[in-house]
Amino acid sequence: MRHLPLLILLSCLTPFYAISQELSLSYYLPGTTYDTAVPTPASVFGHEVGEWHLSHDKLLMYYEKLAAASDRITLHEYGRSHENRPLLYLLITSVENHKNIKTIQDQHLSLCDPTKSAGLKIAEMPLVIYQGFSI
Repeated sequence: MRHLPLLILLSCLTPFYAISQELSLSYYLPGTTYDTAVPTPASVFGHEVGEWHLSHDKLLMYYEKLAAASDRITLHEYGRSHENRPLLYLLITSVENHKNIKTIQDQHLSLCDPTKSAGLKIAEMPLVIYQGFSI
C-alpha cells in the first residue's frame, strides 16, 4: 500500500517515455536532407539529443567536429568562464556570406544608427539571428 502512489506515477509516465524514445531527429524537420559529411550528434555522443545530459567538453568537441566538417560553420572563442572553460559561438552561414562577413556585420550594426539605417536596402541584407542559450 505504501508504494501505490509511486506505482501509479510510474504507470502514468511510462507511455510518455516509450513514445519519446521512438522519435528520431527527422521528427523535427521532416523531409530535410543533410550533408552526410557533417556528423550527427548521435554519431559523436553515442546517443540522440535529449537522451542524456552533455558535459561542456562533449559539447565543445561536437562544435569542433562541426566546424571541421563544414565550410559553412566557423567556431569562435569570445571569452572564458570563471572555471577557465572556453566560451564559444558558431557562425553558421553560406560560404559566400563567410567571405563577406565583415560587410554583413557592418550593415547589421548600421541598422542601429538612424543616420545610416534609412539608406540600407534591408530586403537585400541576409537575416542575422543570434541564439544564446544558458542555464
